[in-house]
Amino acid sequence: MRRPRLITLCSSLVCVAALVGCQSNPGSSNAPNSSAVDNSGDAATQTGTVQVGNPRIAGSPSITLPPNITLPPVITPSIDTDTNSPSPLAEVTGVTTEHLFDRSRVTYQFDGNGTVAWKVEYVSEAVRGGDSKVVDVGGQSIIQVDIMGVTAPQPFPPINAQDGTVMAVETASVSSSIVQSFIGTATSRPGFRVTETESPDQLVVDIFFAGG
Repeated sequence: MRRPRLITLCSSLVCVAALVGCQSNPGSSNAPNSSAVDNSGDAATQTGTVQVGNPRIAGSPSITLPPNITLPPVITPSIDTDTNSPSPLAEVTGVTTEHLFDRSRVTYQFDGNGTVAWKVEYVSEAVRGGDSKVVDVGGQSIIQVDIMGVTAPQPFPPINAQDGTVMAVETASVSSSIVQSFIGTATSRPGFRVTETESPDQLVVDIFFAGG
C-alpha cells in the first residue's frame, strides 16, 4: 500500500522540477532590457566621424572651416583615388527631438554619401560660425553641435520644448559644407552622450537628467 504514495511523491517532484526549469529559461521574455537603464553620460567634448551612404564612401570631407571651428583629429585616411576630385558630401535632412524617461534626445538625420565629421561640446554662448552671429537659444547651458562634410537641402525651423532636459534647438547651415546646431538645456551642464546609427544614418545626442 505504500508504493503508490512513493510514486505520487516522485511524480510531484518531477512536476516541480519542470516548473523551476521553465522559470529559469534564459530566453524568457521577462529578462530585463539593459538598454532601458543605460543612462551614462558626461559633459566632456566628444568628436568622431561616420560614413554615410550605401555603399560606404571612404575618405576625408573636402571642407573649409570657419575660424572658430576646429576639425576633430579623427578623420579616416583617404583611399587611393584621384586627389583632385572632391569627396562627396552627405546631407542633413532633418533634426528631431524626443523626451524619454531619463533623457531628452536630439537626432540629426543623414542621407546621401560621404564622410561626416562631428564635434559636440558645451560653449559659453551660441556664436554661429561664418558670420559670428550670437544665436538666442535660451536655457541654463548650451551644447554646440558641429557637423562637417555635409550640406543642408532645406532650412531647419527652430525647436522649442517645454519638457525634458532640452528647452530649444537652433540649427542652420553656416557654409556649403557645415551644419551647426545649438541645444539649450533646462539644467546646468547635464551629462550627454553622442552615438552614431546606421540604417538609418543618424547622429544621436542624448542629454540626461541630473543625477542620471
